[in-house]
Amino acid sequence: MNTDEIVQAIQLLPKFKNVDASLVQMEVNDAISSLDVSKLPDAVQSTAIRYYACHSLLMQLQTDEGVKAYSMGPMSKTLISYPGNYDPYLQALNDLLDRYGANRNRGSVRTVD
Repeated sequence: MNTDEIVQAIQLLPKFKNVDASLVQMEVNDAISSLDVSKLPDAVQSTAIRYYACHSLLMQLQTDEGVKAYSMGPMSKTLISYPGNYDPYLQALNDLLDRYGANRNRGSVRTVD
């Protein structure tokens, strides 16, 4: 799957259907440069990239949704709340990386034959 196909797949998801394609492309490019998929089989490398890009987009959307600004006269106050800690894309990415022993956050799995 090439990057254009990954962008299109992400934009099919209801949460990201209204996100500009250039922003999705930027997150896909960032995922490619940030995520080491070399230990993963070719068949799941684009899936890992998609999950990482979706995780980044979700974090941006949740932050944007949690910003509340209040003002009264010359005073203003801005509150930021993160609506929940559950990120299904990060969970799916970690599960995928764990399956192949490639999750640096949780250590490596090595076998001796």
